[in-house]
Order: sequence, then C-alpha cells, then structure tokens
Amino acid sequence: MFQQLLRIMSKKTRNLPDRTQRLFIAKGLERAGDHMTDIAEEL
Repeated sequence: MFQQLLRIMSKKTRNLPDRTQRLFIAKGLERAGDHMTDIAEEL
C-alpha cells in the first residue's frame, strides 16, 4: 500500500497535501497492525 501511494504521488502532484496525509495514515495503520501481530503472538 505504501509503495503504491508513493508511485501515485510521484506521477500526480495535484492534491499533494491530501496524498501526503494519506501516506502518513497508511504508515500509522501499518505500524498498528504490526503491534497487533506482536501482541497476538505473545498470547
């Protein structure tokens, strides 16, 4: 997902602030998923 957003951002610079925000949201969701996986493995 992260790589896909980077490709889109590099091709189309219009609405860059919105896309940048989505990029940070995607990274945050990815980190949250990693944390959930770690917690599940400890159970």
